[in-house]
Amino acid sequence: MTERADDYGQYWDLYVQSIFPQLRATHDPAAERLHWPGDEWGTPEIWDKIYAMVFAPELDPPPARAIEIGPGSGKYTAMVLERCPDVQVLALDVSAAYLSVLEARLAPEIAAGRLFTRRLLPEWDYFDRLVRERGWEGSVDLVFSIDAMVHVDLQYLVAYWLAAARALRPGGKMIMSVADATSPHGFDKLMADVPNYFSTQGKITSKFEWLCPPMVSHVLERIGFDVRFFPKLAGRDCWFVATRRPADPIPASPAAPAR
Repeated sequence: MTERADDYGQYWDLYVQSIFPQLRATHDPAAERLHWPGDEWGTPEIWDKIYAMVFAPELDPPPARAIEIGPGSGKYTAMVLERCPDVQVLALDVSAAYLSVLEARLAPEIAAGRLFTRRLLPEWDYFDRLVRERGWEGSVDLVFSIDAMVHVDLQYLVAYWLAAARALRPGGKMIMSVADATSPHGFDKLMADVPNYFSTQGKITSKFEWLCPPMVSHVLERIGFDVRFFPKLAGRDCWFVATRRPADPIPASPAAPAR
């Protein structure tokens, strides 16, 4: 990217508006299947396998209310809407450009009142505020985020986890993937990215923010979740479902920072 991104959302706006069109314009035969930004990361066969292994066993009964963080162009949004016929999905993304793509792709679902979109602003409590605005506190069945939180540092990720804990009903579930530095493929990428990102310190980039299963389970269990991992999917990433414990009180919202 030659353009400068002033915030994280704008970084992904530039990706959608500049980089993805360049990928589609190549003469590589693989580019023929790139219909939406994000299609370059994986294949329909892989995405269907992930849904079958991770989502399908957890969504019985199907959710009525779901929140997706970082839907991008909506590959998993579309799957959840198609396979859970009574669900309403609130899709939240930092990128206005990605939301525009999502809204065009799933316009019928928006018109039917099944999909709602909002841009996530860089404010620590904005997720909470959007949930309260809809009156969904403590009543959401599913929070999910796939292939987005690999780029989110733990300090920021915890804000989403805490908001999810307050949004979910007892027994509600959060399905997510994060980057795992302890997996063989994750460690290989960690090493390979050293020369790519060392000179970008302090700049907005798409570098991965590395975690591992013990860190994920330690933090989530402390804030009211039971965590289960999917070792059969362990490649570069750590895949997990976190279930909101019925007996635990909803974690309090952190105190506002002093001004």
